[in-house]
Amino acid sequence: MFVAQRIGDGVAAVITQLPQRLRSSILQRLEEIFPEGTAAFAKALLLGDTETLDYGQDVALRTTGIRHIVATSGLHVSILFAFLYLLMGRKQSLAAILGIPLLILFAAMAGFSPSVVRSTVMQIVMIVALVWRKDYDPPTALALSVMVILFADPFAVSTASFQLSCSCVVGIFLFVPRLQSYIYHKFPGYAKGRVLLRTILNAVSVSVSTMVMTAPLCALYFENVSLIGWLSNLLT
Repeated sequence: MFVAQRIGDGVAAVITQLPQRLRSSILQRLEEIFPEGTAAFAKALLLGDTETLDYGQDVALRTTGIRHIVATSGLHVSILFAFLYLLMGRKQSLAAILGIPLLILFAAMAGFSPSVVRSTVMQIVMIVALVWRKDYDPPTALALSVMVILFADPFAVSTASFQLSCSCVVGIFLFVPRLQSYIYHKFPGYAKGRVLLRTILNAVSVSVSTMVMTAPLCALYFENVSLIGWLSNLLT
């Protein structure tokens, strides 16, 4: 009985320590592959590890309004699942079976920050809706992610990560459809058949919509608001 308990404890320890070990291994590998300055940015971009970013890099990211690319969030989660989905030959069930555990593992490697938990929960809800052939409702998915975050840590509501992540999504919900409707109503037929132009207009709509909601928070927490954020995000 004692031996079985020790084995069970050992297995549980291995499972719980796996995300941290993978994270450490990846960070070490990045240091080996890239030069010192580039490695710091690569670690921040891939896993949200901003501890080794120098002051100049951090200021540059904030000034240009693209600091969010080094905060693990929806961008990282969506790219990760999209890559897996393509590898699985667009097989929805297989991608869901492998993708959901992978997304949870990635969130654990990123430290379960509010932004990565929010995006992971919303992505999982989308995957489940896709497999079960149900309508995906983004506001409902956002509400569920907020419940999960606050259930685990009620004080997360006071963090900049939580507020900025949620406000970005709310801005997209509130303003993107209105901006796109205005643009296409104002210039009927202008973007018809022009895929690149439509993509650019949609991207600008998203950038402007998120800036409307996040600018006050950026001013409060970072004492800085990037007026060229919509352009730098489009180029990024």
